[in-house]
Amino acid sequence: MLLIKDFEVRTLPDKGKGVFATRDIPAGTIIGDYLGMIVPNEDVHEEEQGLYAMLLNDQLSILANPTESGIHLINHSCEPNCGMYPLGDHTVYFARRKIFRGEELAVSYTIGQPDEECNPCRHICMCGFPSCRGSLHCSDPELNAFFAFERAALAKQKGRYGRYIFEVGKKLEPLASYPKNINDHEIYQLFAVRGKPAYKLTGKPTLAAIRACIRQEGRPCKIPARGITVLAIVGKELRVIVSS
Repeated sequence: MLLIKDFEVRTLPDKGKGVFATRDIPAGTIIGDYLGMIVPNEDVHEEEQGLYAMLLNDQLSILANPTESGIHLINHSCEPNCGMYPLGDHTVYFARRKIFRGEELAVSYTIGQPDEECNPCRHICMCGFPSCRGSLHCSDPELNAFFAFERAALAKQKGRYGRYIFEVGKKLEPLASYPKNINDHEIYQLFAVRGKPAYKLTGKPTLAAIRACIRQEGRPCKIPARGITVLAIVGKELRVIVSS
């Protein structure tokens, strides 16, 4: 389910369908909730159904309908502008940073390392960014860090969004309400839009200030005092694209 109104679903040459913003979207905005049919994990078959299943727990998944509009149509990217966040038993997507009109919405699928069933591997990334890994898979440390973040986030919610008894074959229903936005966290990698004019930061800004700049402006951050322009922040690492 998409919770934003200004979007357009397009068919892309190599990636099937994709979702594009038709207006600027502020950082933190909730994009939508991953809804669909509740099915046993053993009934998820990517080769037949495509990548339209979201893991719910150790036994169940949410299988979305590809003919319907929803966040399940949002493609993977190695430089995502959307992030995943747990609300009880629901997973919402939100804007990691400002998303510009005309941009494709993209998220990291956070798929673990290939197993014996992933042979040959079908999880090929087509995002086309210079940093593309060529794969939808992420490292075990990255996956474990995200799971730890999810557990901490759910503990802070204290059951506010409920825990449910699920029925196989039934649709996961939307929440009664959603927060207005999702706060930033260092677990989310931030990538500015390549080619946009850099936003100038004066003095010697902290990592938090640089992160806030990229998140709110969506553009690279130029720091003349340090002689750098920052494209991205990955953990506590600055990724510099050009000398200022």
